[in-house]
Amino acid sequence: MTDYYKLLNIEPSASADEIQAAIKKVRRVWNTRSINPNADIRAEAEQCIRDIAQAEKILLDAGERAKYDVALTQSNNSTSPPTTPSSQQQYSDGSWLDQASYFRNRGDYISLAQLAQNVVNAQPQNALAWYILGDANYYQGNAVEAERCCLQSIHLEPSDMPYETLGFIYMDHDKYADAYHCFSKAVELDPDTVGYRFLCAEALRLMGKTEEALSMAETAYKQNPNNISSTAKSIYFCCLRDRIYQATSYNRNSGRHLITNERQLQFVKQYLPKLSTMVDKDRREQVKVEEELRQMVIAAEKTSGFFAKPGYVKNYETSSDEVRRSGLQ
Repeated sequence: MTDYYKLLNIEPSASADEIQAAIKKVRRVWNTRSINPNADIRAEAEQCIRDIAQAEKILLDAGERAKYDVALTQSNNSTSPPTTPSSQQQYSDGSWLDQASYFRNRGDYISLAQLAQNVVNAQPQNALAWYILGDANYYQGNAVEAERCCLQSIHLEPSDMPYETLGFIYMDHDKYADAYHCFSKAVELDPDTVGYRFLCAEALRLMGKTEEALSMAETAYKQNPNNISSTAKSIYFCCLRDRIYQATSYNRNSGRHLITNERQLQFVKQYLPKLSTMVDKDRREQVKVEEELRQMVIAAEKTSGFFAKPGYVKNYETSSDEVRRSGLQ
């Protein structure tokens, strides 16, 4: 039975507000991990995303939560984890990885961190154990310790996974340039991935490097267009959206984007179909953006007035340098 409290890193006595805040934080982490090139991690992330949705449904309903708490107590009383190796065991046979998987699958990052720490104490040169210790600390919200452990793992044996976790840490703290560096190193170490390239694109986008971000997202998409996760699609959507908005004009008075010349019109028409294929119909903000862009194209193509001027000409004439950003010329 999944322990939703451990999954969300909260106490069983947490309030509804604390639960909602934890759901938001943990969901963001697992959504990002759902594009990991490692199939096991990706599958784990997808399962956790489903578990988070179920946790939200149950824990925010007082009646359902009460019944769940009773069932969880009974489950914990009847289920015991695999036997913990003795302090003398040196973990040389790698059997501890089965136990690590057990803790990870239950969302028990406290026990996972304790296990990894035991392995690190017994085998200080074990790069994988350092990475797992860092990852477990990351999911407990201990960014400083997570960073230290991942850096030690990389020092011992450079690998894409600790670079990925470091990238997440830096993204969480708005250090987008550092995150981009880490995701780029992950790409170097595992160039056949798709997920790492999308993460590079997201870091570039958040750095304000819109054109580079879109180029990176397009490269990642072309690499494997038939197997793209929902998170990767969301990143590609955001890169397309930001680039289209950057290319168009912006009326500061109305707070709206508009097309004011033929070049802008053709640019939007070129990229709008791509953006449409990335839209998640269950996300209202994405649907709204798509509809806004379609209306912009319609307004720009529509002819009106005595001289039947194209709409983008009218847009240009009725705005001014004081209230519009130029966009493409």
